[in-house]
Amino acid sequence: MAEHILVWVANGFDPEDPHRTDEFSRRCLDLALAAYARLKRVRGNSVRFPIINSVVRDRSGRIPLRDILWDEAVRVGVDPADMEFTIETTGSPTDGLAIAKLAKAHPGAAVKVFATTKETAEFFSVMYRAVALRAENHRLDFAIAWPSYSRADLKSRAMYRAMRLVTQAASLSRPMFLLWYHTLNFAYRRRLKGFTGTVRAR
Repeated sequence: MAEHILVWVANGFDPEDPHRTDEFSRRCLDLALAAYARLKRVRGNSVRFPIINSVVRDRSGRIPLRDILWDEAVRVGVDPADMEFTIETTGSPTDGLAIAKLAKAHPGAAVKVFATTKETAEFFSVMYRAVALRAENHRLDFAIAWPSYSRADLKSRAMYRAMRLVTQAASLSRPMFLLWYHTLNFAYRRRLKGFTGTVRAR
Protein backbone atom coordinates (compact mmCIF):
# COMPACT_ATOMS: atom_id res chain seq x y z
CA MET A 1 0.00 0.00 0.00
CA ALA A 2 1.33 3.44 -0.97
CA GLU A 3 0.87 6.24 1.55
CA HIS A 4 0.58 9.87 0.46
CA ILE A 5 0.34 13.13 2.41
CA LEU A 6 -0.92 16.15 0.48
CA VAL A 7 -0.55 19.53 2.19
CA TRP A 8 -2.41 22.60 0.95
CA VAL A 9 -0.65 25.76 2.14
CA ALA A 10 -3.12 28.59 1.68
CA ASN A 11 -2.23 32.27 1.47
CA GLY A 12 -5.02 33.63 3.64
CA PHE A 13 -8.47 35.14 3.70
CA ASP A 14 -10.35 36.67 0.80
CA PRO A 15 -10.03 40.45 1.39
CA GLU A 16 -13.72 40.88 0.56
CA ASP A 17 -15.10 37.86 2.40
CA PRO A 18 -13.34 36.35 5.44
CA HIS A 19 -15.57 33.28 5.22
CA ARG A 20 -13.49 31.98 2.32
CA THR A 21 -9.85 31.97 1.25
CA ASP A 22 -8.39 34.31 -1.34
CA GLU A 23 -8.04 33.56 -5.04
CA PHE A 24 -4.42 32.37 -4.74
CA SER A 25 -5.45 29.85 -2.08
CA ARG A 26 -8.42 28.57 -4.08
CA ARG A 27 -6.30 28.01 -7.18
CA CYS A 28 -3.81 26.13 -5.04
CA LEU A 29 -6.61 24.04 -3.55
CA ASP A 30 -7.82 23.14 -7.05
CA LEU A 31 -4.35 21.79 -7.83
CA ALA A 32 -4.20 19.83 -4.58
CA LEU A 33 -7.69 18.45 -5.17
CA ALA A 34 -6.75 17.17 -8.63
CA ALA A 35 -3.80 15.29 -7.12
CA TYR A 36 -5.99 13.98 -4.30
CA ALA A 37 -8.65 12.68 -6.70
CA ARG A 38 -6.03 11.05 -8.93
CA LEU A 39 -4.36 9.24 -6.03
CA LYS A 40 -7.67 8.14 -4.52
CA ARG A 41 -8.56 6.34 -7.74
CA VAL A 42 -5.60 3.98 -7.32
CA ARG A 43 -6.52 0.89 -5.35
CA GLY A 44 -4.42 0.40 -2.24
CA ASN A 45 -3.44 4.05 -1.85
CA SER A 46 -3.76 5.71 1.52
CA VAL A 47 -4.17 9.45 0.99
CA ARG A 48 -4.03 11.93 3.85
CA PHE A 49 -5.09 15.54 3.38
CA PRO A 50 -4.07 17.26 6.63
CA ILE A 51 -5.32 20.78 7.25
CA ILE A 52 -2.83 23.35 8.46
CA ASN A 53 -4.13 24.31 11.90
CA SER A 54 -3.61 28.01 11.35
CA VAL A 55 -4.76 29.99 14.38
CA VAL A 56 -4.36 33.36 12.64
CA ARG A 57 -7.59 35.33 12.45
CA ASP A 58 -9.29 37.61 9.97
CA ARG A 59 -9.22 41.39 10.36
CA SER A 60 -12.19 41.29 12.73
CA GLY A 61 -10.20 38.99 15.03
CA ARG A 62 -13.09 36.52 15.17
CA ILE A 63 -12.59 33.96 12.40
CA PRO A 64 -9.65 31.49 12.60
CA LEU A 65 -8.18 30.54 9.24
CA ARG A 66 -8.14 26.83 10.13
CA ASP A 67 -11.95 26.70 10.12
CA ILE A 68 -12.12 28.23 6.64
CA LEU A 69 -9.47 25.81 5.34
CA TRP A 70 -11.34 22.78 6.69
CA ASP A 71 -14.69 23.91 5.31
CA GLU A 72 -13.30 24.70 1.85
CA ALA A 73 -11.51 21.36 1.56
CA VAL A 74 -14.70 19.50 2.45
CA ARG A 75 -16.78 21.66 0.10
CA VAL A 76 -14.62 20.82 -2.93
CA GLY A 77 -14.74 17.10 -2.24
CA VAL A 78 -12.02 16.04 0.19
CA ASP A 79 -13.29 13.23 2.43
CA PRO A 80 -13.23 14.36 6.08
CA ALA A 81 -12.03 10.85 6.95
CA ASP A 82 -8.77 11.71 5.15
CA MET A 83 -8.40 15.02 6.99
CA GLU A 84 -6.90 15.96 10.33
CA PHE A 85 -5.63 19.16 11.86
CA THR A 86 -1.88 19.58 12.25
CA ILE A 87 -0.32 21.20 15.30
CA GLU A 88 -1.20 24.89 15.64
CA THR A 89 0.61 27.25 13.29
CA THR A 90 0.93 30.98 12.66
CA GLY A 91 3.13 31.07 9.56
CA SER A 92 5.77 29.34 7.47
CA PRO A 93 8.13 28.30 10.32
CA THR A 94 5.40 26.52 12.28
CA ASP A 95 3.82 25.24 9.06
CA GLY A 96 7.17 23.60 8.38
CA LEU A 97 7.26 22.16 11.89
CA ALA A 98 3.77 20.73 11.43
CA ILE A 99 4.74 19.09 8.14
CA ALA A 100 7.96 17.72 9.62
CA LYS A 101 6.05 16.14 12.50
CA LEU A 102 3.58 14.56 10.07
CA ALA A 103 6.39 13.17 7.96
CA LYS A 104 8.14 11.74 11.02
CA ALA A 105 4.90 10.09 12.13
CA HIS A 106 4.48 8.50 8.68
CA PRO A 107 8.04 7.69 7.57
CA GLY A 108 7.00 5.76 4.48
CA ALA A 109 4.65 8.40 3.11
CA ALA A 110 5.28 10.48 0.01
CA VAL A 111 4.74 14.11 1.01
CA LYS A 112 3.65 16.74 -1.50
CA VAL A 113 3.14 20.40 -0.63
CA PHE A 114 0.94 22.73 -2.67
CA ALA A 115 1.99 26.39 -2.59
CA THR A 116 0.27 29.40 -4.08
CA THR A 117 3.07 30.79 -6.28
CA LYS A 118 6.53 29.97 -7.59
CA GLU A 119 8.16 32.33 -5.06
CA THR A 120 6.32 30.91 -2.06
CA ALA A 121 7.17 27.39 -3.23
CA GLU A 122 10.87 28.22 -3.46
CA PHE A 123 10.80 29.77 0.01
CA PHE A 124 8.85 26.87 1.54
CA SER A 125 11.30 24.38 0.02
CA VAL A 126 14.09 26.01 2.01
CA MET A 127 12.18 26.89 5.19
CA TYR A 128 10.42 23.56 5.70
CA ARG A 129 13.58 21.50 5.22
CA ALA A 130 15.52 23.81 7.53
CA VAL A 131 12.85 23.61 10.24
CA ALA A 132 12.76 19.83 9.99
CA LEU A 133 16.54 19.54 10.23
CA ARG A 134 17.27 22.19 12.85
CA ALA A 135 14.18 21.85 15.06
CA GLU A 136 13.25 18.18 14.59
CA ASN A 137 16.59 16.62 13.58
CA HIS A 138 14.78 15.15 10.58
CA ARG A 139 15.67 15.27 6.90
CA LEU A 140 12.38 16.16 5.26
CA ASP A 141 11.87 14.94 1.72
CA PHE A 142 8.89 16.34 -0.15
CA ALA A 143 7.72 17.41 -3.58
CA ILE A 144 6.19 20.83 -4.12
CA ALA A 145 3.83 22.22 -6.74
CA TRP A 146 2.05 25.48 -7.46
CA PRO A 147 -0.45 26.74 -10.07
CA SER A 148 1.57 27.88 -13.07
CA TYR A 149 -0.90 30.70 -13.81
CA SER A 150 -0.72 32.30 -10.34
CA ARG A 151 1.39 35.45 -10.39
CA ALA A 152 1.89 37.74 -7.42
CA ASP A 153 2.78 41.41 -7.49
CA LEU A 154 6.39 42.59 -7.53
CA LYS A 155 6.45 43.39 -3.80
CA SER A 156 5.22 39.90 -2.83
CA ARG A 157 7.72 38.21 -5.13
CA ALA A 158 10.60 40.32 -3.82
CA MET A 159 9.63 39.65 -0.20
CA TYR A 160 9.60 35.88 -0.64
CA ARG A 161 12.88 35.88 -2.55
CA ALA A 162 14.49 37.87 0.27
CA MET A 163 13.00 35.56 2.90
CA ARG A 164 14.38 32.55 1.03
CA LEU A 165 17.89 34.01 0.92
CA VAL A 166 17.88 34.91 4.62
CA THR A 167 16.57 31.45 5.52
CA GLN A 168 19.26 29.78 3.41
CA ALA A 169 21.95 31.76 5.21
CA ALA A 170 20.45 31.19 8.66
CA SER A 171 20.06 27.45 8.09
CA LEU A 172 23.83 26.99 7.90
CA SER A 173 23.95 26.65 11.70
CA ARG A 174 21.40 25.47 14.23
CA PRO A 175 21.74 28.43 16.66
CA MET A 176 21.46 30.97 13.86
CA PHE A 177 18.45 29.25 12.33
CA LEU A 178 16.62 28.87 15.64
CA LEU A 179 17.12 32.60 16.28
CA TRP A 180 15.56 33.32 12.87
CA TYR A 181 12.79 30.81 13.55
CA HIS A 182 11.84 32.36 16.89
CA THR A 183 12.12 35.89 15.50
CA LEU A 184 9.61 35.09 12.77
CA ASN A 185 7.28 33.32 15.17
CA PHE A 186 7.33 36.33 17.49
CA ALA A 187 6.54 38.64 14.59
CA TYR A 188 3.72 36.41 13.38
CA ARG A 189 1.95 36.58 16.74
CA ARG A 190 0.34 39.80 15.55
CA ARG A 191 -1.61 37.70 13.05
CA LEU A 192 -3.68 36.39 15.94
CA LYS A 193 -5.37 39.79 16.09
CA GLY A 194 -5.96 40.31 12.39
CA PHE A 195 -4.59 38.95 9.11
CA THR A 196 -5.50 38.79 5.42
CA GLY A 197 -2.60 37.25 3.49
CA THR A 198 0.98 37.82 2.37
CA VAL A 199 0.72 37.29 -1.40
CA ARG A 200 -0.91 40.10 -3.35
CA ALA A 201 -2.22 40.04 -6.91
CA ARG A 202 -0.55 42.09 -9.63
